[in-house]
Amino acid sequence: MKRFALMISLLLSILCMTQAKDRIVERPPFLAQSSSSIEIDKIVMSDTVTTVYIKAFYRPKYWIKIATGSVLKDNNGNLYPVRKGIGITLDKEFWMPESGEAEFQLTFPPIPQNVTCLDFSEGDFEGAYKIWGIQLDKDAFYKQKLPKEAVVHKINKKAILPTPKLVYGTATLKGKILDYQKEMIKQVKMHIESPALNIHNEQNIIKIKEDGTFLVEVKVASVTSVALEFPFGWIECLIAPNEETSLIINTKELCRRQAHLQRKDKTYGEPVYFNGYLASLQQELASVDIDIVLKSVYYMDMYNDIVGKSADEYKAYVLERLPSVRKEIAQSPYSNACKELLNILVDLDATGKIAMTERELKSAYIAVNKLNKEQTDDYFYNTRIDIPTGYYDILKEFTSINTLKALYGKYYASTIYLISFLPNSLDVLK
Repeated sequence: MKRFALMISLLLSILCMTQAKDRIVERPPFLAQSSSSIEIDKIVMSDTVTTVYIKAFYRPKYWIKIATGSVLKDNNGNLYPVRKGIGITLDKEFWMPESGEAEFQLTFPPIPQNVTCLDFSEGDFEGAYKIWGIQLDKDAFYKQKLPKEAVVHKINKKAILPTPKLVYGTATLKGKILDYQKEMIKQVKMHIESPALNIHNEQNIIKIKEDGTFLVEVKVASVTSVALEFPFGWIECLIAPNEETSLIINTKELCRRQAHLQRKDKTYGEPVYFNGYLASLQQELASVDIDIVLKSVYYMDMYNDIVGKSADEYKAYVLERLPSVRKEIAQSPYSNACKELLNILVDLDATGKIAMTERELKSAYIAVNKLNKEQTDDYFYNTRIDIPTGYYDILKEFTSINTLKALYGKYYASTIYLISFLPNSLDVLK
């Protein structure tokens, strides 16, 4: 009996020792990710297996999928192919529950103790989930410092928004991606909105160098809004003729703010640091937390609200939040220049939505009633939405869009583009 008890005790000791060897990292920080649809909740590393605990966040009743070609890659360049899924079948559609949240696990071969970080990748195909720089040494990661150029410029709260000049010249945009890995991205799309040149969403391709830097020169006629489309998020900025705009992109903070699991964790600084042209104003704009969009960006939510409404009812629906948004801007701690630009953006948003009255009401009917292609074409081209006389007179109240300062607005080119589709567009523009 004593011998049996001794054996049990020995087995328990061995088991405890084995468990003690397991290396566990809870919610590991990371450098960048291609999507916040899947996030790592925990990594458990033993001598026999590495188990990655995943939390998924996606639209309810839609599916996600994890590819059989998924791998982990360590900081030494070694690959660890996925073995199996627990709670999910690889290459099979995984349907999200009503909550829009789910959990599952992925198992991989064991990882050596000297590994400090990992990359996760489904492969090199469009839409593949990727997470770069998953940190296994959290303490060392948190001690990392930003470069000295990554500074937040002092803001003059009393400064007014300068009137942009109409001068044709070359605008320079340069940047650096911190913690860059060449596997992240080799080029980036730059979307240009230039109302002075009547350019709506022109796309340029910018190549990224091996050190994570990039530079592009663009011919523009005035201040111009551009957006850089990275796999880990969009970066918006302003460029101007004969001016240089410089960006330092802090991917780990940019992605942390988008993440579900680490959104409330310690900050790593600012997502983007600006230097050069209107640097302090651009930095301030990037930090604005006021929702200036008058209605939901989720089209089905808006369609369910407006289906069956008349034009006047739709206009009232669009404008009902206008007073509260204006008040929030007025009471905000932002500079006078920033507040002025935010009000311009509100005017542009309202103008664009009202200009889209007929198209939005028709689209709502088509989407809510789930019309097929033939029914959609028939309804869209043969149905008339009654637009009352003087319906667009409200646009005269948005006086800011009739000034040069409106050129700062990222929606300006697209707003004028939308108005141009109206039957009496020239009268409306007058």
